[in-house]
Amino acid sequence: MTRGPKKHMKRVAAPSNWMLDKLTGVYAPRPSSGPHKLRECIPLAILLRNRLKFALTYTEAKYIVMQRLIKVDGKVRTDICFPLGLMDIVSIDRVGKNIRIMYDTKGRFVPVQIDAKEAGFKLCKVNKVTLGAKGIPTATTNDARTLRYIHPDVKANDTVKIDLATGKYVCYVGFSVMNNDLNGNLSYNIEYGEECRLFLYLGRPGEAFLTLGSRTDILSVLDFVKCEVGNMCMVTGGRSQGRVGTITHFERKMGSQCIVTVRDQKGATFATLMKNIFVIGEDKPLITLPKDKGIRLSNVEDRNLRMKKHKN
Repeated sequence: MTRGPKKHMKRVAAPSNWMLDKLTGVYAPRPSSGPHKLRECIPLAILLRNRLKFALTYTEAKYIVMQRLIKVDGKVRTDICFPLGLMDIVSIDRVGKNIRIMYDTKGRFVPVQIDAKEAGFKLCKVNKVTLGAKGIPTATTNDARTLRYIHPDVKANDTVKIDLATGKYVCYVGFSVMNNDLNGNLSYNIEYGEECRLFLYLGRPGEAFLTLGSRTDILSVLDFVKCEVGNMCMVTGGRSQGRVGTITHFERKMGSQCIVTVRDQKGATFATLMKNIFVIGEDKPLITLPKDKGIRLSNVEDRNLRMKKHKN
């Protein structure tokens, strides 16, 4: 007979990208249920204690969280085991730190410090686009968000840029303020940032689509990036996890998964599955990359770099 969800995790069973040693204790913080899978996240306690060194023990980290000092994606989180995943924004206003959770080229979670401007938005991968109630186009993202009235050009595997500061639709740079209605014969001046019953399909400069809908508190979509050849991406799974490069080719076969070929900045090419691709920009990345810039070194290059640091 089952007696509810599991509440414990042994250290030896914890994901290796948490980088926990076996001899410090028996148990590890088990991530709570949330927007990310168990093996694809890192608990808030480990980030504060092991990575940022803001606490020496689990109890100290709990004191920090219970003071409501930690924000994740703009919302205060008091759960010490809240799951943090790829592209999540952790803000600590008391010390003026903003951190984006990313992968290094060895597939380990790494906190990347960013400025306040970059902490105002987040990149989310679209997992699927469906028609919801009353035929409303709805997109579901990798962090369990539901975006209603999504632009018709946004498809699965594309990336949307989410505004975390407000809960209203806003216009990105270059967007036309005068918009045509559904019949194509009227125009409206939209005051962005105000609550209204007009919802905007965000598009490229010069195109706009208006539709009517009820008030909602969904986050605003600033822009989106298509998953196509020539755009930059980060690999989120598999042997090439954490590598960054430019998409060069799609290989689609009936009855099989799509294979994507990627070339990094050093000219090395590698292949991965479509489900592991996270588009991060067109000509250049929209976010700050980790220290290694997503370029994986060979074993010899990695050893020489570590020896050089050891001598210095």
